[in-house]
Amino acid sequence: MDYVIDTWYHLGNDGKLVALAALMKDTDENIVQISTFSNGLWRNFTLGEEWAGGADSVNLDYGFIKDITNSDLYGSVVSREDKEINGNRMIVFSLTDVFKQPTVIAGYDTPIIEGVRRIAFEEQTGAILFVERILRDENGKERLVERIEFLLIEKLPSPPPDILGYLLEP
Repeated sequence: MDYVIDTWYHLGNDGKLVALAALMKDTDENIVQISTFSNGLWRNFTLGEEWAGGADSVNLDYGFIKDITNSDLYGSVVSREDKEINGNRMIVFSLTDVFKQPTVIAGYDTPIIEGVRRIAFEEQTGAILFVERILRDENGKERLVERIEFLLIEKLPSPPPDILGYLLEP
């Protein structure tokens, strides 16, 4: 259930996606899946599939800011919390959606009453630390559904040779 995705984006001067390569790895660094987008063509090397299509928007916040902007439309409650974890000071924004009635979800013993999405920023630099989704059951127990941790975001003049090789494949 745990994995790491190394995603390499080539952005144009206008900030729009030109190409990407995504390598999904297990926790032992073994490649599980490889996908690319280049020249209007999406490829999944693992499944041997390809299809024409447009580029998706690059949203490193996974749509969180857009959801905050639209929170009034959906009745989401927005909150902010300043935290310190292991000496790392961060600002955490949460969006909480309360369900009208407890909802039974497959795989959960207790009905779910709330969905919570969080995004954390490092206080000093503003760098995104993580994005997560949590379900809260009627007993108040939180269940982590998804957590995306940003290990490294950097700007490079060119992708590494192995990534470039995937993007140049016919």
